[in-house]
Amino acid sequence: MLFRSDAVTDRAWLDDPTSSMSARDALSSQWVPYKGVLARGYIRGTTWVRLRIDPAVVKITADTADQRLALLVEPQHLGEVAAFLVDRPDYPLMVVGDTVLPMPGQPQLLGHFVSLPKTVEPFEVLLRLRSESTHIVKAEALLWDDLRDFDAQKLSALIAFLVFTALIAFVAALFWLNGRDPVLLFFIAHQVSAMLTASAQLGLIRLWAVPWLLSPAAVDWIAAAMIPLHALLLALFHIKLLRELGANYPERRWLWLLLIPGVLALLLMVTGFRQLALQITIGMMPLSMPLLMGVALRCRPEVGGEAVADSRWRRTILIGAYAGMMAMTIPQALQVLGLMSFASMNFGWFLVYSVVSTLLMGGLLCYRFIQTEKRRREMALSLRRDRKSTRLNSSH
Repeated sequence: MLFRSDAVTDRAWLDDPTSSMSARDALSSQWVPYKGVLARGYIRGTTWVRLRIDPAVVKITADTADQRLALLVEPQHLGEVAAFLVDRPDYPLMVVGDTVLPMPGQPQLLGHFVSLPKTVEPFEVLLRLRSESTHIVKAEALLWDDLRDFDAQKLSALIAFLVFTALIAFVAALFWLNGRDPVLLFFIAHQVSAMLTASAQLGLIRLWAVPWLLSPAAVDWIAAAMIPLHALLLALFHIKLLRELGANYPERRWLWLLLIPGVLALLLMVTGFRQLALQITIGMMPLSMPLLMGVALRCRPEVGGEAVADSRWRRTILIGAYAGMMAMTIPQALQVLGLMSFASMNFGWFLVYSVVSTLLMGGLLCYRFIQTEKRRREMALSLRRDRKSTRLNSSH
């Protein structure tokens, strides 16, 4: 559901750098108002959020089956979020998050939510956020029906993305079997990684695996580790692609620098420095995209008789693809890092980015494959003609 009636009327936040404040301590402190999405980046302390909720704001119709409210807390990869009622600050109303077991009797949804008391009077809720991931929070007080519909739409979009990506990977595998193009192997690995990353980041693995297969902490670690792993596989794909498409020197050597952040981040993840690993991975995104664009601008045509028109067309596709990816990536990365703040944020942007980049890069690889096969057939036909001509000459 694109348009949801949100009962939150006022928002404010508070920094607790030592993570020592109680809810009562937080209430007596100075709060900072904000609107929309709170983006603080990667911090070591605790973030408190204060919300004023007015049930009268929500539009209730005759078709509304459940008139209760629930607080939706996004994104899905938050570690622990404890909710307190301001008039009862000594006991948390509910604790949710990636590191917390689902509460028995509650609906199993992709996102984190807090059941709110049924009342017609305005009231206030405190949220205490502790997470090794980025401290970025969007909180909406929705009707239960709206929350379920919104979660079902997110699940449908995620499943559609997984089916689409699996289909693209399957087609790429067929192309690889036909031509043995090494770039396609990196492309396939990138697609598989995107599927796993999306499933982990958007809560699908947590929904299906906790608590039957894995603990919440294990799923949370896997979701975090997929980010630098995906970035590393993505860097390998772009390095191989640009080298195959004619990257010049010394840019061919510079491309290998893209692997350093991914390898370093994975080592930090394994050794327990998760937050620093994620910060390095996300921080490299605004830096790596201009480097890829610069290398693409200076790519020279492949040798082997490729037509100049084909070379220019392929180079145009490549530059356009990197320009689009850069425009989609940099603002999101800056917001995750806490360097920019917007009134809203699409937490499903990874799905959109992956689909767009897959279509652009997949189209480029398909065009390259078609042109390569065309040249191969032309060379085979020319070789057969030469052999036939040689046999005719020798017979005379």
